Amino acid sequence: MRSQRAPQTSPGCARGSPRVSSHSPVLLPPSAHILNAKASSPNNSGSLMVSQCTTSLRTPGISRSAYVGSPSSQTKNSDRSIHKSMDLESTRSTQQQTHNQQCTILAKKVAQLERRIAEQEVRILDQQERLSQLEKHEAQNDAFHAVMRLSDEVSAQFVEAMGKLNDQFKLVQADIEYINGEIAKIMGDTKRRQQIVMQHGANIDAIVRDLAYLKKTFHRNLNVHV
Repeated sequence: MRSQRAPQTSPGCARGSPRVSSHSPVLLPPSAHILNAKASSPNNSGSLMVSQCTTSLRTPGISRSAYVGSPSSQTKNSDRSIHKSMDLESTRSTQQQTHNQQCTILAKKVAQLERRIAEQEVRILDQQERLSQLEKHEAQNDAFHAVMRLSDEVSAQFVEAMGKLNDQFKLVQADIEYINGEIAKIMGDTKRRQQIVMQHGANIDAIVRDLAYLKKTFHRNLNVHV
């Protein structure tokens, strides 16, 4: 952000602009850059003849608005910076809420998978118990065939359950990778927004310092002319 500058009033400016009095003290703000200044004649060796300046000087006949710029425009610039900072903080809060919701959904999915695994383990244990009971009657031909059918059924169910669990774990892993990518993006965006907020804060501080210096200079010049 650049501070607003008033029209130049030094020698070499457009016709109609006031000139700096040789007997008036010249006080430059910190951001003023003198492009060309030469010492005048030895009779007045203490003064400088400024040919070009990038900022205006306070001289008699110039209104304060021309010297320090419009206060309302300065206030609007500060308000705009503050609103931008508030918008950035709001966006960051929204993204954090979205991330928390995604983590909650993922936790629910993991809990569901754990319950399903526990149910499958109970079923497997139950089938194994049934299988052990049938193995006691393997001397009987019918019992032997029943055991074989049950074993095939358990194996098929186990294979089916493991296939479903593998598919679900793959989905969960994909969700985790996606969430990690989103977290990385959020962290990068947060860092960039923090840098922008810090830059806005530095710009606001510079504007406040310039305004304070210009106010001090104005009062000094006013006291000199009074």
